[in-house]
Amino acid sequence: LTAAGSVLIGLSDPDAMDGPLAPWAFSLEPGSAASWIVQIVLLCVLSSGWSFALTPLMPDMMESTADYVAESRGIDRQAAMEAVATAVSSFASMGLLCGEAIGPALGGYCLERFGFGGSYVMFGLVFFVYLAVLVQFRPLRPAEVGPPGRDAGDAGWAVADKL
Repeated sequence: LTAAGSVLIGLSDPDAMDGPLAPWAFSLEPGSAASWIVQIVLLCVLSSGWSFALTPLMPDMMESTADYVAESRGIDRQAAMEAVATAVSSFASMGLLCGEAIGPALGGYCLERFGFGGSYVMFGLVFFVYLAVLVQFRPLRPAEVGPPGRDAGDAGWAVADKL
């Protein structure tokens, strides 16, 4: 949803009609009721994508890391959950805060360089590439990795091993 909303917002920008996006752009009269409705609907689509992505983030990170720690250390799942809670929540917060810090600077640069519509289309395409990478290289679950040290997939669990 985030990628689609981002690309569509970029293609609905009135300035997109004059640039390289012109063959795909569907500009509406600036300031018209239709323009406002399209922009608001697309912003809702864009924001819904973030909600769907962030809502399951922490529980999934906690559960997958706790499962791995419980299996690799031979402890019960609840003890593993308590052992990983602080590190996982700190790691997730760090990632979100880095995005909050870097996002405006990168967005400002792209706005200057590519314009409003071009920036949204570019970010939307990056999200589509990211989606393809996630689908292709989905994270391995502990049961799929095998015993520690025997699979290249164990590198992704290095943080859990240090807890």
